[in-house]
Amino acid sequence: MHDAIKVLQIGPRAATVTVHEIDEETGWTRGGRRLWIDRRDVPLYRLSTARTSLRQAQVAGFLDQAEAGSPYGLVGHNGAAMRRYTTSWARKQLAAPSAGTVIAPMQRTWNRRRLRDRTDPRPAVRVSQRSKWPKVSQKYWWRLATGTEVHGTVRASITGNSCDAYCAWCNADGRFTRDSIDHQLDDCPAWAALRAWLQARSSQGGQHTAGYGDFLINGRTRTGGFATGGLHAARGVALRVMCSMQTKGRMTGPTYWPPANAARTATKLLAREARSKHLAATNEGGDAVAIFAKQWRGMVRTRRNKLDVLFT
Repeated sequence: MHDAIKVLQIGPRAATVTVHEIDEETGWTRGGRRLWIDRRDVPLYRLSTARTSLRQAQVAGFLDQAEAGSPYGLVGHNGAAMRRYTTSWARKQLAAPSAGTVIAPMQRTWNRRRLRDRTDPRPAVRVSQRSKWPKVSQKYWWRLATGTEVHGTVRASITGNSCDAYCAWCNADGRFTRDSIDHQLDDCPAWAALRAWLQARSSQGGQHTAGYGDFLINGRTRTGGFATGGLHAARGVALRVMCSMQTKGRMTGPTYWPPANAARTATKLLAREARSKHLAATNEGGDAVAIFAKQWRGMVRTRRNKLDVLFT
């Protein structure tokens, strides 16, 4: 079990917070006790969570640091100053540019990255939305696809600190690089090991991908088709690892370097997924195990009721 981290989550009352412990690997919260504090003296962080029960939630990502007295109904958009949220404003922001296409923020992402399916991203969106990834992966993918993941420029506009516009991982390595979603996906050296890990899974499964960032967003291989089986699962794992490690890194400060463990954590999660799928296929019987072996070809080897994982 990885070390848990303690965070503060804003409660329903201005002076109330709940202290949670968040496991680095899984993103699950544990415990939780209410405290009364003076918000002017203690920095509070808003977290995006996916509730799974009355007592437990899964952290979907770090949002921003909330200033003392900041109301709930404020949102940031494209680096602009915070403004009051209204449903009419939200509908306008999410409106599709034309009938039969995706919402405008998604279309802007596909156009900005010049993805091959930018004329109609709907099939790629459907594949990701219908995936059986954990909610933390689905929600993180949504924020990347819509450009709403909080990055340096947005964070700096919220905090008023120009230093927050730079990538914390690069700063810890002595580099000064402006942070952005594309920087995290394509260039940041912190994720080099995770990019290499996903590329290796791509080669193992014979479904080669063009680039890490583009593949995480639209899920297509070089042939134009969508990744399936083990590679699709590995895509979800990579999303989960990036989200959970950025959450911990931003909470504990730049002295922490979680991406060093990214590939090892991804291997552990993907192996767990493979064994779970294999067990379900074994229990189902019939051709289920053969179908599983074909979907995960190159990554695993099945022998009777045993499974050998072929990746590290």
